[in-house]
Amino acid sequence: MNITRIPFGDAFATMTKAMQEVGGRIKVTDPASGTLEASWRYGINMFGLRVTARFRALDDGQVEVIVKGRFKDAFDTTGAGRRKAVEVFQRYVALVASGPVSGDAQLGDVLATPPIHRHLGKTEAALLALFLGGVGAHRFYLGSWGIGLVYVLALAVHPALGALAGVAEAIRFFSMNGANFDRQYNYRIATPLML
Repeated sequence: MNITRIPFGDAFATMTKAMQEVGGRIKVTDPASGTLEASWRYGINMFGLRVTARFRALDDGQVEVIVKGRFKDAFDTTGAGRRKAVEVFQRYVALVASGPVSGDAQLGDVLATPPIHRHLGKTEAALLALFLGGVGAHRFYLGSWGIGLVYVLALAVHPALGALAGVAEAIRFFSMNGANFDRQYNYRIATPLML
């Protein structure tokens, strides 16, 4: 996610150019809904790799930009979608930094390392917690390996402890709204090891 003071139209046009410069083919251009999507060929999958940028104008004149990478018809087990999203975002930052940007636009924190959306589902996590919570499957799914191992150890000590905790977490996940779930589990800052 990124927040910048670049006018909405300029941010949209700059992201379009960034996607095209890294070899993307624009598939969806909808400024009214703030959606821009490009595709890339990946192996034998014709245009299956997608990067979607979502723009939202904030009340104070800032524009929020969220860039996500994914496959259209497959799971991203290799991280290729995430890497392509980072590549597009880095190109976007370079274009914004090299300007010219109209008006008195400020880069804000556009030059900061962008968080990566991990595309973890709230419902999937809740169902894993409900049905396999005793063994910590939901925690392994969310990337909390240490807590997942605690669940496995709790299973060895007393099986009901892990199961009860899993049910409690399932209720918490089901009652959590999507934005809070994303903020807590989906956004991670990109580090050199993740790329």
